Amino acid sequence: VGHIHEIKKIQEHIYREYPHLQITGAPFEAVGLPDCIRQAQDAVQRLIPRI
Repeated sequence: VGHIHEIKKIQEHIYREYPHLQITGAPFEAVGLPDCIRQAQDAVQRLIPRI
């Protein structure tokens, strides 16, 4: 209960405090391998402007 909200809070904190760190994987919005791949691709797109 509240897992999604807590994950969002953690992600927002990490992105704000550590802008070059991206967290991805099954515990973060993923149900299966396709979700993990999508998360990795999204993380790359967020990092490209910061490099």
